Amino acid sequence: MAEGIKGTILTTAEVAEALDWDTRKTRRWLQKSGAVVKRNGRYVTTPQLLANNFPELWNEIAFDLGDYRRGGV
Repeated sequence: MAEGIKGTILTTAEVAEALDWDTRKTRRWLQKSGAVVKRNGRYVTTPQLLANNFPELWNEIAFDLGDYRRGGV
């Protein structure tokens, strides 16, 4: 499923929602790991950055986001 959303830019809020974490905690965690970039004043990540830094976690997030973006449960 990660291939289905390749190249997508993910906000820290989207990642936080998928992890059921606080947005600030998620942003700090991603900043410390080097898995975010600042774009237009906001921190964002990509599937590739997440997969490179957290492959197992990315699989879980990709599944959650894939279902959400298709209107699934």
